[in-house]
Amino acid sequence: MKIFNIVNKNLQSSINHPFTKSVLENKSFPIITISREKGAGGIVVAEKLAKKLGKKWDYYHKDIVDQIAKESKTSPERVEELEEKPIPYLQDFLEGWIGGDGMDVNKYHKNLIKVLYALGSKGHSILVGRGANFIFPNSLKVRIIADKEQRIKWLMQYEKLSEKAATEEADETDKESTKFISNLYNKDITDPKNYDLVIKTSLVLPAEEAVDIIARVAKKRFKL
Repeated sequence: MKIFNIVNKNLQSSINHPFTKSVLENKSFPIITISREKGAGGIVVAEKLAKKLGKKWDYYHKDIVDQIAKESKTSPERVEELEEKPIPYLQDFLEGWIGGDGMDVNKYHKNLIKVLYALGSKGHSILVGRGANFIFPNSLKVRIIADKEQRIKWLMQYEKLSEKAATEEADETDKESTKFISNLYNKDITDPKNYDLVIKTSLVLPAEEAVDIIARVAKKRFKL
């Protein structure tokens, strides 16, 4: 059985739970999900958006990894390692375990759903990455992209990488993100139909202006 079939079965079971259905179907929970290309400024957009929308709002990125690690009784590094592995490695998880902590893909995904639901159900949540837009269909689903040349320049500037290292980082992260979303949701992370807004940041349209656009749509969408 393909991995996404196993995961989708778990996902559907979780979605049918009464609590989960109330979270997914209740449009009064304002949730914004942000998918992004590495180096396009998605994290900056999420942080500035939370500040712009007001004190009620929080954004979550690394917090998601930390909480999954806590739920799984493993380390954040182990969770990140799992997220980066290709299909053959993930298939091994279904038959065994990493090291000795028993962190298989089923356990990972169940805890991912649990953590995302917990954060999303609070409302006024901005969830970054990990396919949150596929879990919360009523969220405002945003995708942040940029020309590869610009992404490389920003990675060199803000992460102090060489051009070669920045290029490799962008390429590898794109590859990992595509596989991750395909493996867990059987979806294409690059398909614009999966989002309400796709914004290409640039020198002409920096993160600050992207935030203004998202904030305007969010206020109209959630009647803020």
